[in-house]
Amino acid sequence: MQAASHSSFLLYTGSDGSVNVSVLVQDETVWITQEAMQQLFGRVKSTISEHISNVFSEKELDRDSVVRNFRTTAADRKSYHVQYFNLDVIISVGYRVKSPEGTRFRIWATRTLREFKTLLQFPRIRGNWPTPAPRSQLWRIRHNWRAGDRRWTHAH
Repeated sequence: MQAASHSSFLLYTGSDGSVNVSVLVQDETVWITQEAMQQLFGRVKSTISEHISNVFSEKELDRDSVVRNFRTTAADRKSYHVQYFNLDVIISVGYRVKSPEGTRFRIWATRTLREFKTLLQFPRIRGNWPTPAPRSQLWRIRHNWRAGDRRWTHAH
């Protein structure tokens, strides 16, 4: 029996506040669009496109494993399928463009995924936490993340 897939949107804010990227957390990884990679790395679309293309043409990553289409509602209220790339692609492109913000994002994403995984392992049916440590961790996460999913924005 496969565990249910949980997904949440978070906002990654760069160290100086100039970078704000919407990040989807699902299936134990983070996902962002090509446009978000442009903002994150401070590069133009053609540069990001070239590096993404090279990641796949050089067989560094398998496209089917690291690219997904998610339905997104745009400003015009229409629903579109948008291509998202997972953390493996983000890291590969970040190394290629030599982005310091990309390094900070990788550290943030790794920490965020570790905390999400920890939180998803806690029993929710009983309504109590197994030890005091998870409560303090949840409190810290609540105050540090900008989460769109209410599950992560309040403590029990």
